[in-house]
Amino acid sequence: MTGAWLPLAVLSCLGLHALLDRVPIKLRSRFVLAFILIVAFEYYSPIPVSDDPRLAAAVTKERLAFLDWLEKEEQSISLINLPFGKHNSWRYSWFQSLSGYPQVEGFMSRTPGSAYGYIRANFLLSAWQSHRPIHCEMTEKETFLSGLAQLEEDGFSHVVYHRDLHSAHAVSESFRNISPAYHDQFVSIYRLSDLRDGCPEGLSTRHLFTRVYTDALKNSPIPDERHETLVLFPPTPQASDHLMRYLRHFDPTDKNVVAIAGEAQGQVDVWSTASIDLGRQNAVWVLKDRLGLAPERTNANYAWFLQRFKYCEQVYMDRTIAVDLYVKLDIPCTALDSSSALEIRYLDGVRLHNASVEVSSDKVRFYFAWTNRTTNHYSFSIQFFGADGQRALQHDSVIQRELLTSVEIGTAQLPEGLYVVKLIVYDFATGKSQSGTLHATMDRFDREFDLAKIEL
Repeated sequence: MTGAWLPLAVLSCLGLHALLDRVPIKLRSRFVLAFILIVAFEYYSPIPVSDDPRLAAAVTKERLAFLDWLEKEEQSISLINLPFGKHNSWRYSWFQSLSGYPQVEGFMSRTPGSAYGYIRANFLLSAWQSHRPIHCEMTEKETFLSGLAQLEEDGFSHVVYHRDLHSAHAVSESFRNISPAYHDQFVSIYRLSDLRDGCPEGLSTRHLFTRVYTDALKNSPIPDERHETLVLFPPTPQASDHLMRYLRHFDPTDKNVVAIAGEAQGQVDVWSTASIDLGRQNAVWVLKDRLGLAPERTNANYAWFLQRFKYCEQVYMDRTIAVDLYVKLDIPCTALDSSSALEIRYLDGVRLHNASVEVSSDKVRFYFAWTNRTTNHYSFSIQFFGADGQRALQHDSVIQRELLTSVEIGTAQLPEGLYVVKLIVYDFATGKSQSGTLHATMDRFDREFDLAKIEL
């Protein structure tokens, strides 16, 4: 490629000279300036060395050492440089000009989308182009090996993982537990055979557990599509780690998943997909495999869980999975009893699935099962009105994205008597009240709903 620069420069100069002969003398300087600006816009890409000092090392001997190693390889060399990306591919083209090794992604000027047809058609390359990791143990083994065989048949020999380039972290899980053939501070190189050797002979315990329960997560119909926290009981911490890595990097889920695993020393590890504090959850679903395909919970992790939650009911079961409802020890199961559900649908998409009240001598405790499928934030206001019709007490809270919300209000300061409790839902940002419809009777109200009458 470098050898073509001189003749191209000569031809460009001759072409520019011929064009200038056709342009009036007064306009030649403007023409040359316009020509330079067009070329600069089309091909020039500044390297912000000051913003990222790593780019300054692009041409150092240490940065190019991997090319010297590749030169010693006995097989024919064709490279898959990772991570993909427009600016990264310019760097790869520079490496190609030095080594002459073909590469899968080149990007010169405005590359048409059709040029990526081959990449999109291959199982591995398509994932990497989308900045998704791909690993044999995290997907169907046959599909992975088929895509790998296609790359080998087409002459590709090595994957060069440039760890210092933009978006490198996005595909890092592709090489988990795979030893590179070459490694330095900038790159790791894997022969395609290394990726094949990373495929396990059979399904490990952690692999089997992940496969069974990720399928169950996709197929479990949680009642009313409520915001949920799903609890699983992997048999080992290694199975928990494998499951969480899969859900974060390979097959993300919109569900909040908590995995509780016990160690040999008796300790319990709690893993989650969204940094969930299980201690702050008032209710959770527990997902169980009914086919016995994956190892079940151990005594240690389940005993730890039962010190915090109690079983209420089984909400779903089919041939393959079961979903049980658990609530905190101090919360009654009636807080989520579907047989006594009070359902209200609000105008902008907020939904109240159930509400219940517990009254004691000096406090009142409310339980709400909310769903907010919108992107806006909403709040609810609990207001006490006395016999004289005047508001005596008010408590406001934001509607959280959780299965069950618990609100405790102290009432010791209120005089004895009968109170009407009203519920108002409003937009957190604007304060605008939301109208709603009581699902059982289809009665509509504009602002407030009479939630309960309580005697203090």
